[in-house]
Amino acid sequence: MSLEISNDSRSERFRDMVARAFVEILGDDLQYGPWTVILRSEPRILCVVMTGPGQRREEWAFNLEPSRVRGPEEWTAQLRQRIRPGNGRSQR
Repeated sequence: MSLEISNDSRSERFRDMVARAFVEILGDDLQYGPWTVILRSEPRILCVVMTGPGQRREEWAFNLEPSRVRGPEEWTAQLRQRIRPGNGRSQR
């Protein structure tokens, strides 16, 4: 299994949550090649970029405004719903 996550200082607080979600979602697929995740946080947006085996690349942007996300549980549920292989902007 190979899952490497890099982040900037502002997105550090999301690192563990994102890692758990990716391991849960990708499951057995993790064993088939290197996966990387890059987290970048802007004032109200968290950008997540995933690359996987071959030419797989997917990107998502999550709104971090308090009026949109009511807590870590809701944010994690949103993350799990959106980060599925094939969901998002793919560039394969």
